[in-house]
Amino acid sequence: IVVDARHRQDRFDRAIERDTDTLAVTGGLDFKPLALVSGKARVGWRQFAPLGESLPEFRGVIADVELSYLAADLLRVTATVARDVEYSFEPVEPYYVSTGTQLSLVQALGTGWDIVGRVGRSPRRRADRVRARQRHRRPRPPPRALLPGVPG
Repeated sequence: IVVDARHRQDRFDRAIERDTDTLAVTGGLDFKPLALVSGKARVGWRQFAPLGESLPEFRGVIADVELSYLAADLLRVTATVARDVEYSFEPVEPYYVSTGTQLSLVQALGTGWDIVGRVGRSPRRRADRVRARQRHRRPRPPPRALLPGVPG
């Protein structure tokens, strides 16, 4: 179990309209890398307060989740969710709330070969959809090493 609280003051020499004070409190869980479910899950609350009066304050839910499930000896399913405040390069809109999701499947084909499929929504402000399929060779431990004590 993890609990985190952070206070940060961002100051910009050449763009004072971006100066902010922010407070974030998150809580969540960490899962062991070789467990059936692995990864991390953090959900919390952020107060993002620009110092200039012309910009609205953000108070809301933030998240950082990346969880994997070993569905079979050779298939890993991973879901990610990210939501937070990001600085923008646009002067009219110095920050925005970014929300992104992704689901990926990794199917092992044999010694060192995987097929990876991903679908998701990019964490950019635009609603870009990212779809990718790729096949690559990378070192991977044998299935038996993924779940100690379970015959491969």
